[in-house]
Amino acid sequence: MAIGRELPNDVMIQILMRLPVKSIVRFRSVSKHWCALLKSHSFANTHLCSQWRKNVLLVRRCLPPPGNDDVLSFHDPDSPELAEVSPNLSIPFLKGIKRRYNQPYQIEGVFLLGPCDGIVCIYHDDFIMLCNPALREFKRLPLCPFACPQGCYFDIQGHGFGNICTNDFKVVLLQDVDPDENYYDVHIMVNLYSSSTNSWKQIDGGESDATQLGYVSTLPYTQVFFNGACHWPACHQKPNYEVAILTFDLSTEALGWIEYPDISTERTNWLSLMVVNECLAVGWYCLGSEDPIDIWVMKEYGVRESWTKQFVIGPFIDNIYPVLPWKNEWVLMDENENKIDQLVTCSLSRNEIKRYQVYGQERTFSALIYQESLISLAQD
Repeated sequence: MAIGRELPNDVMIQILMRLPVKSIVRFRSVSKHWCALLKSHSFANTHLCSQWRKNVLLVRRCLPPPGNDDVLSFHDPDSPELAEVSPNLSIPFLKGIKRRYNQPYQIEGVFLLGPCDGIVCIYHDDFIMLCNPALREFKRLPLCPFACPQGCYFDIQGHGFGNICTNDFKVVLLQDVDPDENYYDVHIMVNLYSSSTNSWKQIDGGESDATQLGYVSTLPYTQVFFNGACHWPACHQKPNYEVAILTFDLSTEALGWIEYPDISTERTNWLSLMVVNECLAVGWYCLGSEDPIDIWVMKEYGVRESWTKQFVIGPFIDNIYPVLPWKNEWVLMDENENKIDQLVTCSLSRNEIKRYQVYGQERTFSALIYQESLISLAQD
């Protein structure tokens, strides 16, 4: 404490900036002055811009039996064996949840979205919550009054998460306003949550072309937030139900479309949206096939002609598919065997795979790279 009083305040702050979140939280107990400083929005925002923040690989999975617990696990992406850097964090609200017809919830129906400024979003048909993994904080959002009149989100066609300014996180729900009609004739409204007001609002897309959908994909690894907008694989109703990427810009609160590269529709059975080298990208693959995985990168955002097939990986005999880019050279993958998934990586340059001792129950893996943040989800 004596050192803290003797050092100039700006020097002390520069020293604290270099510390991990875990240490900063511990130092809040040093004194009232330090507690006020380290809990302040200004310090959290300055720390957010610090070059000293460390990357962490965050993995959401349901542990294999006998654990059966839904957890977030923390790994060092620079470690040769993805060493764990923190204890597993159990995800609240999942235990005991019953789905429609009083059946246990589907473990593959939990989605991990983000990150944005160290905050992630966990989506389930029965709840939505924000999480700061570094602070081990969770915030369950109020139910959207427009999208869940029966207390659940079964009519949601797509979900997204992002932010365009610090301390205001947005959750996007695309709602089919006429769910009893033809499945391939979807008309949507946009439900938007803002953490700054802790409330929802509904946006009418009007008669724009973007509201006339054939479908929106809600499969894992399909939603991505990039360039200020949420992106989903979808298809136009008109003219011929063509596949494309549906977008929702958080600044303009408008829907739009991005066209895929002009490739054979035979390779469009499955895909993953991702960001590669700060560009929007898509991985085309077909589970269980002997076809390779093609990764196309959009060099100039929004310009269809700029799509470039940059990587071809595989083919693989096992069930392996893209999850997220990693270190610009690797793509994190997910392999299924005997209903137990395992994390593997594949070198984009050498087309070699490496397996890690990280396991989860079938179809429960989500993974992302995030940087620790001091932004708190606790109410002021």
